[in-house]
Amino acid sequence: MMLPILAMVIVLLFVSCGSAEETAGFKAWFFNAGKADAILLDANGSYVLIDCGERNTGKELVKALKDKGIRKLDYLIITHFDKDHVGGAPDVLEEIEVGKVLQNSREKDSDEYDDYVEAVKKCGTGVVTVREEYSFELKGAAFKVTPGKGGYDKDKSNNFSLLTSVDAEGVRFLFAGDVQTERIEEMLEDGLEHADVLKLPHHGQEEEKIKELLAAVTPGIAVITSSDKEPESDEVVQALKDVGALVYLTRKGTVCVTAADGEPQVKQ
Repeated sequence: MMLPILAMVIVLLFVSCGSAEETAGFKAWFFNAGKADAILLDANGSYVLIDCGERNTGKELVKALKDKGIRKLDYLIITHFDKDHVGGAPDVLEEIEVGKVLQNSREKDSDEYDDYVEAVKKCGTGVVTVREEYSFELKGAAFKVTPGKGGYDKDKSNNFSLLTSVDAEGVRFLFAGDVQTERIEEMLEDGLEHADVLKLPHHGQEEEKIKELLAAVTPGIAVITSSDKEPESDEVVQALKDVGALVYLTRKGTVCVTAADGEPQVKQ
């Protein structure tokens, strides 16, 4: 009896806020995929997926995309190769056409990484290993993907995460992967702009420099990808509230942010 119950739980994780065609404007869906990232961006009918959650939710992620009528992604961005970011990628690559894959430069010794590499080879999708800033535009939305510089002493996989910033409809988004202290220090040294919407790094876990990051970005809306089993840090939530951010947790349901006329609107 446990298997049907588990399947039902996984299906519920990816219940989303309507179809991709419902409203005009730039839209971001932060899926409830547990303590994992799976984020769909819709630039007026052009699509970008940032990370794919874990292996056991890959098929439901594909279903969520198809339920929105999506059969092709313009870009798939794999921020880094930890299992909670790349695990579902083989299912996506097998079922959804992908124009181009953007990946970071630090490989990983894991079954999930090996399965991802095999899936990329099998589908023949073009891959760009991002070693310097990579920019592109989709229907008025400007994307910038930034790699880490390297030389990190700790948490190397997370710190190599690709950062993605998007300027769309007068709203700025920043998706911070799983960056940790050393990468945050690097980001602060390079200079950080205000972001209206911030996807918190590392599932809302506390880092030494997180308050400095929040003070620099001053988000109006913050989204944390966490789970009931592995929740976000209370200290991070309070730090977000201290800078005036409204905090949304994917463990409470998929978060949908629509940007239009310079204002982000949230539905959960």
